[in-house]
Amino acid sequence: MDAFDYVIVGSGPAGCVLANRLSADPAVTVALIEAGPPANHPFVTMPKGFGKLLMGSPLVGHYRTEPDASGNPHVWARGKTLGGSTSVNGMAYSRGQPEDYDAWAATGVNGWGWAEMLPAFKAIEDHELGADDERGAGGPLHVGINRHRNRPNDAVLKAAEALGLPVREDVNRADQTGIGPMPHMIRKGRRMSAASAFLDPVRHRPNLTILTGLPARRVSFEGRRASGVECEGRTLTARREVILSAGAFETPKLLMLSGIGPAGQLRAHGIEVRVDRPLVGANMAEHRGIALQFRLKEKLSHNPQFSGPRLLLNVARYYASRTGIMAYGSHELMGFARVLPESPNADTQLFISPFSRVPGQGMVFEKHPGMQCLIYAGRPTSRGSIGLRSADPKDPPLIVPAQLETAHDRAVSVAMVRFVRKLFATPPLADLIAEETYPGPAVASDDAILDAIRAGGTWGYHTCGTARMGEDADAVVDGRLRVRGVEGLRVVDASVFPGLVSANTTAPVAAVAWRAADLILGA
Repeated sequence: MDAFDYVIVGSGPAGCVLANRLSADPAVTVALIEAGPPANHPFVTMPKGFGKLLMGSPLVGHYRTEPDASGNPHVWARGKTLGGSTSVNGMAYSRGQPEDYDAWAATGVNGWGWAEMLPAFKAIEDHELGADDERGAGGPLHVGINRHRNRPNDAVLKAAEALGLPVREDVNRADQTGIGPMPHMIRKGRRMSAASAFLDPVRHRPNLTILTGLPARRVSFEGRRASGVECEGRTLTARREVILSAGAFETPKLLMLSGIGPAGQLRAHGIEVRVDRPLVGANMAEHRGIALQFRLKEKLSHNPQFSGPRLLLNVARYYASRTGIMAYGSHELMGFARVLPESPNADTQLFISPFSRVPGQGMVFEKHPGMQCLIYAGRPTSRGSIGLRSADPKDPPLIVPAQLETAHDRAVSVAMVRFVRKLFATPPLADLIAEETYPGPAVASDDAILDAIRAGGTWGYHTCGTARMGEDADAVVDGRLRVRGVEGLRVVDASVFPGLVSANTTAPVAAVAWRAADLILGA
């Protein structure tokens, strides 16, 4: 009963896509295993419920990093349930720029440029704006557009136009530079997670087995070939392949626990070295940003809607009609801007909404009317790592973050803050702004801006690169995502990204998995 053709570890966007595609053949048996429970929390389907979920729920795992260069540790959250982080995140849908993927292909991995990735994106999409040469419709994953209008957001769009930043109905185009309503994975007021998009329609398949509450401990081998997955209390056998889709933290950890990784580190923890692969856990990339906040002159903010009786009324309205403010995603506007003159295309991502939170207090919203602009440097070049704390699978991985370590990252980070300040100082948006409240106008010099990002910035949601693909001898997986040095084992998740895309990572991971399924089925 525990023997399958394919055993997939992890039910994030990659695992859900693979389970869907591989089980389409009724002659093939597929097991999808997830360490966490089913996504049955009532806040999962309610879009604005993500804030409460991320702050603390059984569906979220919190990973404490090692102190960064400034001496501060961080806590990074990940979904630990069916759908992975797509069941608990802010639901933004962004694909990245063609140049992101062409840069992957330029490293030598054929088949991963924009020419191959665009069809994968179009295949997964059911976009409410309809299909065209750059957009898909009729696919499993519904992509909606935030339709809420208000004075602050309208003022942002007019100010952006005045600065030369195009206003676009759809920011997921070949030329991504521009700003417009946020594309989000929400359908009729309900979250569209990877599980609801790719698993729910195929759960009835008798050849697909979905197992929750089953943490993987290591990959088992017969000689050089991966033969299955050892879990807590049982072992699943894979007749064809084991596919690791556990994410950029857990996938390299599983590889190392299975004897594939830096030989010195493995021996230090008493793990027999199966394949010495120094880059397992290395090359960790992550978006580092900061949320600038501004006080509004008038009561135009959503802040009062998120506390007290108004919050209760909004929740009641949502469950009665799937409408209102609780049906919105994380933000209402999304944009991509080129803030460095030497950048060939957009190098910064922006999210804007008329709300503001008390710095350092999670989901506590300010009493005065406020507005927020969250910004990320699009393609950072600083690199951290993932390692083992011990040989015990129950121990979390050792996460060593890296931020602002390169001149490029520091230059983009300073320029993006100055760009946002310029945007908010441009009429008609400027007419609504009383003052910048965070980090505040006193944070003016380059060094002060960088210190503010280090001390109070945001990151930890888009980790990738910890088992990168490539055709060079150092790469962890090859261009078909097969782990080098063994047989019957692949990695399909953000771990394989050679570099971070200039966007959120849910859509890119799903598209990579769709493309990987093509490779597996065509093998």
